[in-house]
Amino acid sequence: MDEKIRILIERKNEFKRAIEISQKNKENLTKFIQGLLSKYNSGRISKEEYYKESTNVLGKRTSEQWIKYYDNYINYCDSQIRLCNRLIRERSSKNLKVKINLLLKIFIVLILLIIIFLLVFI
Repeated sequence: MDEKIRILIERKNEFKRAIEISQKNKENLTKFIQGLLSKYNSGRISKEEYYKESTNVLGKRTSEQWIKYYDNYINYCDSQIRLCNRLIRERSSKNLKVKINLLLKIFIVLILLIIIFLLVFI
C-alpha cells in the first residue's frame, strides 16, 4: 500500500475516533445537565448548588455553548474525513494510472521484441 494512502487512512481513523469521543462527551454533558435540572426541580438541591455543580463541569460556557462546540467539532471532523476519502480515491486512481502505464510500456516492448524477432528470423 502506498505510504501516503496509509497515512490518510490513519488520519481518517483518528477523526472517526474524535467524533466518537465528542458524541460521547456531548451525550454525557446532556445527561449531566438533565440530571442536575431534575435534582433542582425536585428540590433535592438548591439554586446555589445547581449553579456550583454546573459551573464546576461547564466552566465559563453554558451547556448550549458546549453542545454547539461539540456539534461544530463533529462537523469539522466529518469534513476532514470526506477530504481524506477524496484524497485516498485520487491517490488510488493515480497509482492505478501509473500501473497501467507501466503495463502498456511493457506490452509495447514485448510487441517490438516479437516484431524484431519475426523480422530477423523469418
